[in-house]
Amino acid sequence: MEMWQAFGATLSSPKIKTTTSSSPAGYDYVVVTGGLEIDIGSVSNIVANPRSLAGPKREAVIKWLEVYQMATQWIIDNLEEATELFVEHSEYEGIISNYEETLTLMRYNKFYSLEDNYNFFNESVQNGRMSKQEEFIYNPLSFFVDQGAYEPESLEKLLSGFFQGEYIQEVYERQKSR
Repeated sequence: MEMWQAFGATLSSPKIKTTTSSSPAGYDYVVVTGGLEIDIGSVSNIVANPRSLAGPKREAVIKWLEVYQMATQWIIDNLEEATELFVEHSEYEGIISNYEETLTLMRYNKFYSLEDNYNFFNESVQNGRMSKQEEFIYNPLSFFVDQGAYEPESLEKLLSGFFQGEYIQEVYERQKSR
């Protein structure tokens, strides 16, 4: 199954039948909900291959994550200016955009600070069964399991160390020691 997400639209599994209008590559979109309704926004899953994380490139991955979190914090602290830059960049890329619509999207798409991300990995939910980060994926995945698009074993696999918060932990500790 392929998943694609942007502002609450999810590209559905070929096993899930939907009736929507436009869709790339023969897939249909299922609008699940919006970010503010379920208190979730721009959750980023940073993916790096295990060799990079274990090898000499590990520090580069950590540094990239630090810069990413600093940029995200800047957006949180300077939403109006970030919106202006986003509109300017969109226009440069040939994307029709305007300030009011972009600001609405920026406000609607919640951005998470380094502390938020740290807490996602370190706060237990559902009676200690999982972290908040795992819950973000577990709940929607449960729906897809119920629909027959995934096997029930996928839920347990998700909770068996699929997410690794040690890199956010390290960035968080570095920031706190400065």
